[in-house]
Amino acid sequence: MAFWVSYATSQWHWFPRAGALIVSTGALLSTRRMIRLGLEGLIAGSSYFEIAHTVHSGSNGPDRETHRDLIAAYWGFAIVGFGTLVWAFGDLTECLLALSMVCAA
Repeated sequence: MAFWVSYATSQWHWFPRAGALIVSTGALLSTRRMIRLGLEGLIAGSSYFEIAHTVHSGSNGPDRETHRDLIAAYWGFAIVGFGTLVWAFGDLTECLLALSMVCAA
């Protein structure tokens, strides 16, 4: 949405700000397991490496919530990466779209 606001108004400072919100969302998603279990539950439980190994080995895998935690961690990591790129380079999108020559100076 911030992309379209920036595009429509030609004010590209909104798009990188949305990247900061995207990174925050990805960070929360990545820490779903810690939020759900708390610090003590996280220490007592299995690591993501052990969970991923049981999922890929085909053995009796983790319970449904633990599997969701693993999926959330993968997606959260990807979202943080995407949001970081938007946050860092979102203002240069105007140059890529050739809407103006602001970046040529």
